[in-house]
Amino acid sequence: MSNHRGIFLTSIICIFIACITAHQALGTEKPCLGFARHNVSTLGLVVKNDGKFSLSPYDMGVFDCLTGERLSMGAEYPIGSTIDHLYRMSLWVGGVQGKDTLVSTGSNRWVGWAWGGEEFQPLEGADGQIRMRSVLDPEEAVAKLAVSEEDFFTMYSDTAVKHVNDYPFGYPVRPLELEITQESYAWSYGYAGGLI
Repeated sequence: MSNHRGIFLTSIICIFIACITAHQALGTEKPCLGFARHNVSTLGLVVKNDGKFSLSPYDMGVFDCLTGERLSMGAEYPIGSTIDHLYRMSLWVGGVQGKDTLVSTGSNRWVGWAWGGEEFQPLEGADGQIRMRSVLDPEEAVAKLAVSEEDFFTMYSDTAVKHVNDYPFGYPVRPLELEITQESYAWSYGYAGGLI
């Protein structure tokens, strides 16, 4: 009996340490990244809350934050075929400030998060989470706000420069001070099945 208590206590301590570590790693250093997959049409596209779409090899085995489903393909078409049509895609926005040309990226192909090559980060709190609404929602107020059978929406910005390392760029990162509202829509209708 005491052996079971020791295992239980060890498990509780490990969970407590993991929670503290996760809070320190995500809550205080950078907002949590989320993944969600459109499933109502014949195209299963994964969207993220940091300007990226689809999955890369670094993302394999992540979970859909809305359904809990384990994700293995970023753009499966048709759903159920196990054919992935997209490696990774990201939003890049460029502009001129004074005499300087600036670009904020969802992903730099050669420089990943470990080196700080991604300027777009989710907003903290509910606005930065991926949320869903649907015209099929039984709650009328939600259905009135929806555009499609599966709307995903989130917000992110390029102003979290404390999370971006200057190393890959060779100079301090200067944001365009953008706040992006990302919305994607999917329908199950045959004529719109491959569109998101």
